[in-house]
Amino acid sequence: MKKKLLLFSLIISGLLYSQETMHIDFDEFNPGIVFNSWNSSASFAKVTNPDVSTENPSAFVGQFTSGDDNGIGIGVIDPTTVFTTPFNLSALSYFKMKVWSSEAISVTLHIENSPDYGNYIERTEIVNSEQLNQWVELTFDFSGENNIFMNNIVIKVSGDSTWPIDGKNCKG
Repeated sequence: MKKKLLLFSLIISGLLYSQETMHIDFDEFNPGIVFNSWNSSASFAKVTNPDVSTENPSAFVGQFTSGDDNGIGIGVIDPTTVFTTPFNLSALSYFKMKVWSSEAISVTLHIENSPDYGNYIERTEIVNSEQLNQWVELTFDFSGENNIFMNNIVIKVSGDSTWPIDGKNCKG
């Protein structure tokens, strides 16, 4: 399978009472977080940010390498130790993620309940051909959702590639 390097900066946090809440950034907020594929078709590693810039000054990012079944994505291992309370979608209605990609891709943010993984909500955003080779901020809007039991994040990306991911800002 041909692998390409794509930088994928996961910017996960929430806006609560008009202030951003950082969930993941691999530097200060959950620096040791681990994502894993449930069927071992994808892999994850924490790496040095290969494109430090004003758009993404983080020192570290997580690297996601896709596998044969990208529909499963990668999810947080032991999410209840990372996200100690469920996401309040009434107050935290959208998540942001920065992506650097050399090809057009779709990125799905899947939030779910742990341990009831069948209880989930997904939103998909696109990195188009005009947005390549630069950091692009994607917004996943969960407005109108009020499921109070979401406490895990799964990331799904189209293509056969490798993406470093980093967490910074999600607003709601």
